[in-house]
Amino acid sequence: MRNGIDLVDTPQVRHLPQALLDQIVRLDAVFVGTHNTLKCYFDNGQVWYLKTARTKLASDSLQYEADITQHLNSQPHQNLSVPKVTWRDNKGMSLATEEIVGALMSRELLLTMLPLVVDALIEAHTTKLEQVSPATWTITQLKQEIDSVLTTRNDQWQLKQKFEAIKCLMDNNENITGCFKGLVHGDLNLGNILMTPDHTKVGLLDWECAQYTDVRWDLASIIVEFELNELQTQKLLLSYVQQFNLTAIFNKSGSNELAPNEFVQGAQHWIEFYRLTCLCWALKHNHPLRLYQ
Repeated sequence: MRNGIDLVDTPQVRHLPQALLDQIVRLDAVFVGTHNTLKCYFDNGQVWYLKTARTKLASDSLQYEADITQHLNSQPHQNLSVPKVTWRDNKGMSLATEEIVGALMSRELLLTMLPLVVDALIEAHTTKLEQVSPATWTITQLKQEIDSVLTTRNDQWQLKQKFEAIKCLMDNNENITGCFKGLVHGDLNLGNILMTPDHTKVGLLDWECAQYTDVRWDLASIIVEFELNELQTQKLLLSYVQQFNLTAIFNKSGSNELAPNEFVQGAQHWIEFYRLTCLCWALKHNHPLRLYQ
């Protein structure tokens, strides 16, 4: 017992060294991603988020996130802020990261600070990382989810019709699936993006879903999760195109000019792909469906 906190009976902290346990003055349980997570307050004023894996598979995810964030923090970033790894246990079951002070992003703040948000995304997307996982949210995976989750639902045929239309477009158009790959965060919901108090950096949290895939997945997630309308969607996509030399970065062969309108048109299909993928996930886990229908 320390400062009214029963540390012994709090299983999430059992992996921490005693020297760290002795400095904790407060613990708050928080919902952050798929892991058991505690917000730890220390007597020196530091605040950490301590994630503890529930299974061996989850521990692999934690260590992957640790590797990604450590690499991102080793690179120079002007507009992007990523949580610093403060401690990780050698068994891979726990990961602690330092809190990024800031306010969670609202739609209004996102639109007001759009150039800064886009620059932060571009910095992330162009980070070179050899060990990043390939994409797992694929057309094949989505079809399997639809088949397994919706077999007893009356609206299954409607979702399958949408899926087949997107599959046809993505399978037959290289500019939709093949040209614009980078380091994608993968889970840019409202709880994973924040703005620092001085409005100079955008913080991206929880990198356990980071993968190497089309960068328009991240743009699609922002559009859907922040409920952007058509005009706001176009503003985001065009801002990304205008602030980024798409041809220089993505067209490795240099043989074809990549027109900005191809990037924007393809993004519309990624929005539907993201929406369908999340709808299947929400159905499977009994989460609200409103954003994804």
